[in-house]
Amino acid sequence: MLIKMESVTKKFKSTVDAEKRFIRKVSKEVARAGQDAAHVLRIMIFLHSAKDFPSVLKLYGMENSED
Repeated sequence: MLIKMESVTKKFKSTVDAEKRFIRKVSKEVARAGQDAAHVLRIMIFLHSAKDFPSVLKLYGMENSED
């Protein structure tokens, strides 16, 4: 009886661990997708309001080489 309970306990822990890994993986993917969407939105807003190309380059941390 004790061996059977240990087996059930191990299976339960294994299932819980698998669920935790799945939740962590999905959470990371959702966070990454949110960051990507925010980045694209920021670029869209910035490009819409940018007056010149050097302003766009500053968004990416680049300098205009034509200066």
